[in-house]
Amino acid sequence: MIVTLDIETYSVNGVPPWKQLERGYLHDPIVSVSFVIAEDQNLKALTIIKDIKDERVLLQEVIKTLEEIGGGILLTYNGKRFDIPALIMRSEFYGIKDHLEDALKRYEHRDVWELAKEKQKKGSLNAGSLSLKNVANMLNISNDIKGNIEGKDYFKYYERWRSEGDHTAILYNQNDALLTLNVYRGLHQLP
Repeated sequence: MIVTLDIETYSVNGVPPWKQLERGYLHDPIVSVSFVIAEDQNLKALTIIKDIKDERVLLQEVIKTLEEIGGGILLTYNGKRFDIPALIMRSEFYGIKDHLEDALKRYEHRDVWELAKEKQKKGSLNAGSLSLKNVANMLNISNDIKGNIEGKDYFKYYERWRSEGDHTAILYNQNDALLTLNVYRGLHQLP
């Protein structure tokens, strides 16, 4: 079984969350986590999105979801440097880090960004930027859901979800999880 995971943070302070992690902290709360579960030809998508004040509940639900799926290959895109450390750091803030780490131990984590970098070094992927969107474009993988949404503006769509029930924030997060799976499959077809 293959499970992809993608997180979104509520980042409005001007310091990108990945930059915060490089500095050893993450003040921005995680507000949305999407999973795509691929088993044979079947796909399931799940997004957990919560109000900012309910971050602990969101993280507990992520742990429960990982435990219920039970293991397999866990795909992320740049997750070794961002998604997984962010989940661990925010879980530590709530005293549930050990539970998250126990759930993650059930999985073989593969960072698809690292696979893209490897294919680029071999010359089989000619991508200037290794952003998820760019690699998907290079592999001719459809990216219709995201459109022109930029990750730095995610909080605006999240606010629309909170105030109007607009689903763009959910679709954006799900799309990143699905793109990660499709890019993984596409990269495996390259020499």
